[in-house]
Amino acid sequence: MKYKAFYVDKCIMIYLKNINCTSHEMKGNICILYHDQKIIGYNIFDVESPLLIKGLLKQSDELNDLINKELSKQGLASLEVDDTAYFVVGHVVECRPHPQSAKLHITQVDIKDEIIQIVCGAKNIALHQKVVVAKVGAVLNNGTWILPGKIMNEKSNGMICSDKELGLSEVSHGILVLDDTYHIGDAFIV
Repeated sequence: MKYKAFYVDKCIMIYLKNINCTSHEMKGNICILYHDQKIIGYNIFDVESPLLIKGLLKQSDELNDLINKELSKQGLASLEVDDTAYFVVGHVVECRPHPQSAKLHITQVDIKDEIIQIVCGAKNIALHQKVVVAKVGAVLNNGTWILPGKIMNEKSNGMICSDKELGLSEVSHGILVLDDTYHIGDAFIV
């Protein structure tokens, strides 16, 4: 099963699904999180390694081995690395004002395999920009999970990211606009 992982205070928090926990149980140093008797995540306590840096963990074979070693000690199923590119280069092919808001725009963004609609509130969004798109399923450094939804009755299937949301700056300067050296659909790696 694929996962997202965070590290805080000697604890690896693993999310398999972004839904509410309805119950949990402890097995050794692992808290197993459930939603209606299905495992949705784990908290692995008292783990230290040079691989573990506070915040969202970048998945690697080494990290996966560390997590699976801890899970196997308690007889739990192993996990696999999620190598999906959740942050990709997009091209804004349509940008129009939101009919119910003076601050929002409805964009159509080409991410190579598809064109997705994203509601964006950045002041600097404009037609024909290359931007970083967090696709549905992405997790930002602050733990925000990108889900499909509606913003003021308009579908939004992703997020156009600012430099702050990507962890490139402490202060947002609006969305990160990329130059022409970036290719539509390519993974954006921070």
